[in-house]
Amino acid sequence: MLPTPLLTRDQLRLLKYDNVTSGKYKTNSDIGVPSVRLFDQEVKKYCYMWREGGQFSTEKYL
Repeated sequence: MLPTPLLTRDQLRLLKYDNVTSGKYKTNSDIGVPSVRLFDQEVKKYCYMWREGGQFSTEKYL
């Protein structure tokens, strides 16, 4: 009915499965494969609006 569907059939198929870790399987860290990016550093890139000064803050990130 809508020109662009809100959810595609593929997205609906993906929603049938949980995407939260259950602890049943090992993670990359458990098997000794380090993550390339650190979560905290990546979050800083997208959370500029909550920094003091917002997007114009002088705090730098890599």
